[in-house]
Amino acid sequence: MSSLNHFSLLVIDDEPDLRTLYELTLLREGYDLETAGSVDEALLRLQDRSYSAIITDMRLPDGSGLDLLRWLEKNGRREKAIVITAYGSAENAVEALKAGAYDYLTKPVDLKQFRAVIASALGRGGAGFPTGVKWSFMPKEDGKPHYLVCNADESEPGTYKDRYLMEFLPHLLIEGLIVSSFALGSHCTYIYIRGEYAWIVDILEHAIQEARDNGFLGNNILGTGFDCEIYVHRGAGAYICGEETALLESLEGKRGNPRIKPPFPAIAGLYGAATLKPTTLVLQSFPATVALILVWLAYS
Repeated sequence: MSSLNHFSLLVIDDEPDLRTLYELTLLREGYDLETAGSVDEALLRLQDRSYSAIITDMRLPDGSGLDLLRWLEKNGRREKAIVITAYGSAENAVEALKAGAYDYLTKPVDLKQFRAVIASALGRGGAGFPTGVKWSFMPKEDGKPHYLVCNADESEPGTYKDRYLMEFLPHLLIEGLIVSSFALGSHCTYIYIRGEYAWIVDILEHAIQEARDNGFLGNNILGTGFDCEIYVHRGAGAYICGEETALLESLEGKRGNPRIKPPFPAIAGLYGAATLKPTTLVLQSFPATVALILVWLAYS
């Protein structure tokens, strides 16, 4: 096997376009990257050389990402693993952790370092505004409640991106909300969803309950001492509630009229407290991006 001279990654995903996206993103950042489309192909690469970490999808054509974690453990390999459980369930996430998947809430990375990672890792959110800069506006440990609100209103005609992300990847959104809440110090988090998406509300509520039943929500999440709850709030179908302050007015039970700014929501948002309102896409891209960087910080 070859020795590790720098940070190297093996990405396993059966979707060619996703593998290409990983390659374009990670090679640009200077990582030594190889990809595989199946368990068998990944095992061939692992038998040939060592890596700093692997990123694997849960579902693969010839098995599961858990098969790779078990192989690593059986063979005494030192690669750290990130398992993307987007198409799985909370039970799958628990199995991944038991099999040795990377759990960034319980590894030796302090909150200050974690927030620095967020500021550097995230790209641009709504209206093209840099997400890391927006998140930096939140007051630091001011003794007041902080709120995180996912804008899943998606009321623009002809837009269906968030609908599919929530319908088919609910646990990825929940994971993004939990990790983001941890970074921002938010113990009460909301998903504000378009009123017409009634069936997706049921999907999200079921996924939230799964996460709660498996210890990912509630009190003392995974033994970290961090408490967090997620609530789904269904709007009434008002187009204007896609605007951030109108959405917050609606969430407070008022008529959805935009507020005069300043003050901005990051200073005085929901119930007059500091609030961030990232998009569904930003939140769902969050777990893999941050976990990858934290693997490097904690183990390199």
